[in-house]
Amino acid sequence: MLEIRNLTKIYTAKGGVSVRALDGVSLTFEDTGMVFLLGKSGSGKSTLLNLCGGLDRPDSGEIIVKGRGSETFTAGDFDSYRNTYIGFIFQEYNILDEFTVEANVALALELQGKAKDREKIQEILRAVELENFAKRKPNTLSGGQKQRVAIARALVKEPEIIMADEPTGALDSATGRQVFDTLKKLSEDKLVLVVSHDREFAELYADRIIELKDGKVISDVKKNKIAAKKASENVSFIGTDLISVKSGAALTDTDLQNIRAFIASSEKQVLIANGNADIEKFYRQAHVDENGSREEFCETKPEDIRIRHYRQDESEFIKSRLPMRHAAKIGASSMKVKPLRLFFTIFLTFISFVMFGLFSTLMLFNEKQVLGESLKVSNDEYLQIVKKYQVTIKEFNANGLTGTYENPTLTQFKESDVDEIRTAYGNEAVIAFTYSDYSIVFSIENISSQDAPPLYENQIFGFGITGQGSSYRSDKILWGKYPAGTDEVMISDYTFECLKAAGSIISPDGTETEINSFGDLKNVKISLWNNRYYTVCGVYKAQTVPDKFDDLKTGGIGQSRLKEQWETEIRTGFYNYLLVSDDFYAANEKYFTHSYQPEEIIGVSTYFKDYTYDYDLTDENNNTISLNYFSKHTENGLPLYGFEGTPLASLRPDEIAVSREVWAEWLYNAIQNSDGYWHLSDEDEHGISYYDKLQALQYGYYDDDDNNRVYLDEEKSVEFYRDIKKGIIDAYNVPLPKTEYEFANGYTQLSTTASVAGFYIEPCGVNDSWYEAAYLGDSLYDFVLHDPSNTWTEYETKYDAAGGKYAAVFVEKSDAAIDKTLDKLYHVKEDDSFFDVNSETKETIGGIVETVSIFSKVFLYIGLALALFAMLMLFNFISVSITYKKKEIGILRAVGARGTDVFKIFYAESAIITAISLVLSIIASIVLCSIINNIILQKLALPLTLFVFSPLCAALLAGIAVFTSVVSTFLPVYSIAKKRPVESIRAL
Repeated sequence: MLEIRNLTKIYTAKGGVSVRALDGVSLTFEDTGMVFLLGKSGSGKSTLLNLCGGLDRPDSGEIIVKGRGSETFTAGDFDSYRNTYIGFIFQEYNILDEFTVEANVALALELQGKAKDREKIQEILRAVELENFAKRKPNTLSGGQKQRVAIARALVKEPEIIMADEPTGALDSATGRQVFDTLKKLSEDKLVLVVSHDREFAELYADRIIELKDGKVISDVKKNKIAAKKASENVSFIGTDLISVKSGAALTDTDLQNIRAFIASSEKQVLIANGNADIEKFYRQAHVDENGSREEFCETKPEDIRIRHYRQDESEFIKSRLPMRHAAKIGASSMKVKPLRLFFTIFLTFISFVMFGLFSTLMLFNEKQVLGESLKVSNDEYLQIVKKYQVTIKEFNANGLTGTYENPTLTQFKESDVDEIRTAYGNEAVIAFTYSDYSIVFSIENISSQDAPPLYENQIFGFGITGQGSSYRSDKILWGKYPAGTDEVMISDYTFECLKAAGSIISPDGTETEINSFGDLKNVKISLWNNRYYTVCGVYKAQTVPDKFDDLKTGGIGQSRLKEQWETEIRTGFYNYLLVSDDFYAANEKYFTHSYQPEEIIGVSTYFKDYTYDYDLTDENNNTISLNYFSKHTENGLPLYGFEGTPLASLRPDEIAVSREVWAEWLYNAIQNSDGYWHLSDEDEHGISYYDKLQALQYGYYDDDDNNRVYLDEEKSVEFYRDIKKGIIDAYNVPLPKTEYEFANGYTQLSTTASVAGFYIEPCGVNDSWYEAAYLGDSLYDFVLHDPSNTWTEYETKYDAAGGKYAAVFVEKSDAAIDKTLDKLYHVKEDDSFFDVNSETKETIGGIVETVSIFSKVFLYIGLALALFAMLMLFNFISVSITYKKKEIGILRAVGARGTDVFKIFYAESAIITAISLVLSIIASIVLCSIINNIILQKLALPLTLFVFSPLCAALLAGIAVFTSVVSTFLPVYSIAKKRPVESIRAL
């Protein structure tokens, strides 16, 4: 079963002196029997027991267990060997005070991964006469009972070896005898190794006695039985110095002769006794059993040791597994020792976690989530949803690409978007279109500020259409009906208040109607752009004017700031919109210039990919225009025309083509200085003057006979130019502008000569950027492109803006509407388009996002510092706790626990503290975030929920808590967990 070969163990005493506790000891033990290790203190007997039990490792030599050598054992293998085969019994009992007798015994089973078998435990307790003590705590037991608990714990896992280190050292002789009686009985089918100073007990109970001195075996004797020899029927000889006479026997002459011969041969006095007590005592002292056989010790010889050979599967080890409930119980036990220290540890850890939780909301700042929560607490009653598309902007210079970034660009909803909007928000979503020339519906200039405070506006920003068949929500109609046809409009209650403040409104026939109530609006018409009138058919409830704007009405403190906020809100809210019917748009579209024209959406960058720094085109009179955008002309470019109004296929290398707008301005300047100027007012057969045609060329549109705005397309642009060329330029010999110019970089003074060959037809509409763009011939293009100071930009997007129609969608605010909007807001489609929210809240959060991103590293470092502080708190607590748990650690290691089980105990303790701090900190973080957000909302009047303690924040805080707990526990526990078990046991 167990063999040791050449074991050597050297300790270094104080002063650096080396002491050989064992010096080349070799022994072989049988599978059963009771072996005593005797010797004086320092002889090496306890060291030998520790090495045999795997509590310590030899400096050299080997332990062989069932054929497995220890030279290849890891620390874990020694623990598993002890857990599998060894049952330890110590002088000081070493049972866990916080566990019951039953739990102490069950622990040995559970460390082997076995279930808590109550019947088996009860059977073991019955065997050690503790049947009725299962639920008792150790502090209620006597010393002998505690030692029997230790024996029961050793027995319950059915070990093959029991090792007892001075098991009776703390017991009286009677109790000690009971313990040895128990061990002796166990030795019948187990190997029992006992370290003792008591030779008397050793000779009485031992099957083998090994005596050590100075780390070496000086004696190894084994008990043998010598059977009694019958001299006759009545007389027997026990050994050479004892004679036994049969009780009540009638002695024969031969018997008497044998007795006389025995007495005569004795050198000392012969005692003859017949008392039962004396005889029993004498037999015990003389080591004579009930059969009359005498026990004698003689030298142990190798051939006397019965050796068994084991299969490999018979020597497998069981790794210990300390149940978490036990680990938690042991871990929690020391928390009662220093309650004040525990309180401050939890409190300071809690404070650190709360601060980390607060900063985590900024570290994990989620624009979508913050926007959603902020919109919910904002004053907005409607969400204004707009459409944008993502544009990838690439910046270049002469050396190549210098940077790339994304730029969301505003566009209009297409007709194809309507179905998606209706599906998401229902028919009550208001789809709005706007126009750029704000209409004066009424005038308030002559009304005092008291009657018409700054809160009121006189502008309409657009029209809104609800879904097919929708009558709008009835509870939103304050008066009248939903508009029908193409000339009815429904105004908002806010617009009504504006009309009421104005006092009256003048109808097309000049009738002035005083406005005091909804009824006064009956048959009233309001004028919009170009003096077009529409009938007011109803009033709907728009957004409620927030109370915070009351100061505008009274002229209170902070009025200027409030007015600025109001101006922002009025343009993003649902105050100044007119509700119209489905047919209104098609019938009236031609009368309005929409805010976001397709040409503006397309932009200069669609046709001019490159951008240069301050290139000027200067004539001989030093008249200059600055060009910022340029490109080569391609077949996909804008149409080119020469000075005769004929198409221009391409440009020569040194030629340049300016915009229609620039060429029209140059023409006007040339005509203004000639006789043709006086004829610009002449009209053609359609009643359009040359002046209007020239203006149309410059601005891209003209007014027809009905004062409707008509935009110039390519055909109309060329027609107007040819008319001007024929009717003014040629007719009055107006000299065309010079075509030779200096083309120079005002920054680097690089220059060359360029020839203006003609103009291109830009899309219609007002857009000053076209004024700064030009097509260049090959040599001019290369000249600019390789200018070291030149930079240009290229724009890439999958989105086609053509077909844009509606500027915005208004949806009544609700949590569901906000959630749907956020999903669309942060979901970019395959064509690069997405929905966005147009609100003051969104703009404010956008600025915060940039700020937070700048300081995100700072927040991270602060958070890590707080986590480190919490780690130090726990580190200190666990370090002190280790001191209080030396006993428990030693007991567990002796029973068979591994270093990982020791970690479990302190991880459990740390987890309890961390869990308490974590739960409290999560609650406190949520409350603190709510308080701060309320301050921002109430005190600063900002509709922001800036600090959102999200589940992700809670998860991060939990992760930091776990990391803190693990690291702060690992460092102090590692040193004790890696110690050899004997070092922990010595601490007992």
